[in-house]
Amino acid sequence: MNNKYIYKEECLHGCAKLIGYTEEDNGCWICISHPLHPNSKYISINRNGGTISLHRHIWMLANNQKLTRGDVIKQTCGNIKCIRPNHLVKIHKISFTKRKLTEDQADQIRIQWTKGIDQRTIAKEFSVSQSTVSNIIANRIYRKFNVINPQTPLS
Repeated sequence: MNNKYIYKEECLHGCAKLIGYTEEDNGCWICISHPLHPNSKYISINRNGGTISLHRHIWMLANNQKLTRGDVIKQTCGNIKCIRPNHLVKIHKISFTKRKLTEDQADQIRIQWTKGIDQRTIAKEFSVSQSTVSNIIANRIYRKFNVINPQTPLS
């Protein structure tokens, strides 16, 4: 195929460099207007006073949604230059992280902290950082839920 196209939604940004792409036989839309960022493995563009990965920008335009820091956009085709909206999928970052502790270990961390053991000592014992211990105690990770109301985390 290799016809050249302009991403239509980008035509709304009058002062921005238009996003050009070619369509490959496998259906991927390969960006030809912007190079890969030298310090990243993705194509970056400047929009709204900041830099954003092109595939994130395209996903937000196509889905009319904002992304949070925890949201990751991946190309289902595996091609990092692909910007075809139906090749882009949102995955929350938590699904990429491999948990180092079990729920029982997190419970043990909470118990030790309530006994007055300091966070650094606990962190060394469980081979995690002090910030991980702090996040467990504050119920930001390895959350414990209230038995009376399972939707409400314990404070």
